[in-house]
Amino acid sequence: MTGRFTWPCWAPLGLWVRLPARNADYASEVAPWEDTARKSPDKARVQNNRGFADPRARS
Repeated sequence: MTGRFTWPCWAPLGLWVRLPARNADYASEVAPWEDTARKSPDKARVQNNRGFADPRARS
């Protein structure tokens, strides 16, 4: 009977372990778009948003 009540206690721990990797994904405004562009290079919306977020592209 205790087995079904233990998973809610372990679920937050699993999320906490994943937190540093998720923070690295959102370290800057450009980082999530560069990751998305690597995964979906042919999508125009991704390239547009990456260009908009890139501070070097702004003048």
